[in-house]
Amino acid sequence: MEHTEYVHEIENSQTIVVFIHGILGTPHHFDELIPCVPKDYSIYNMLLDGHGKTVDDFAKATMSQWKQQVHQLLLKLKERYDNIFVVAHSMGTLFAIQEAIDLPQVKRIFLLAVPLNIFVRPKMLVMLFRIMTHQIKEDDVQTLAAMQCNSITLDQCLWKYLKWIPNYWALLKECHRTKRMMDQLSVPCFVFQSKQDELVAKSSVRYLQSEYIHWEWLSKSGHFFYDPEEFEYLKKRFQNFMK
Repeated sequence: MEHTEYVHEIENSQTIVVFIHGILGTPHHFDELIPCVPKDYSIYNMLLDGHGKTVDDFAKATMSQWKQQVHQLLLKLKERYDNIFVVAHSMGTLFAIQEAIDLPQVKRIFLLAVPLNIFVRPKMLVMLFRIMTHQIKEDDVQTLAAMQCNSITLDQCLWKYLKWIPNYWALLKECHRTKRMMDQLSVPCFVFQSKQDELVAKSSVRYLQSEYIHWEWLSKSGHFFYDPEEFEYLKKRFQNFMK
């Protein structure tokens, strides 16, 4: 699967929807939400630096680059659009929150799996093992979903993954930094956390208590996999968010 940015700008549109994926993620994460965007809104579905490439390419990218990439894009878009809506997953939600605090043109944000606290469940380690060893069963929907949400070409040289440690350490620091900023958020924020999330701790919701934040649990969904019934509900909530 090719992982590329998707940009669709509408002439004279006043609103653009920016999608930001998570760490190791792909713009394809939002494929089923994009058709729900109103026809008169522009769309910018980002691909963060180092993603969609090799293990080495990802290791060369940095948290600072990703933050700057998002910030520079929104600075450019605010010159052309009165309204910027940001939709994000996992690490991308941290950037969305930060930009919503800094840029008045960001009018509302829609967030999936906000990682204000991290807790790696054993299930995640099992999923990673199955992906790395190509031992995925057809009925293992959680692992299949995780594999489809990964944009990095896997490498058999396991030592190369050690070079990813700085990026994950930077992610932990960014989670902590964003957590301390939550009381500054003053735009409508819609958050959907998954009770079966393999990476995001349930305690993250402690920091979502604000008059500007509406958050809900998806009880059967995980970090990558969404229960079909819950995903249909999520799409309806997304359509309401767009209005």
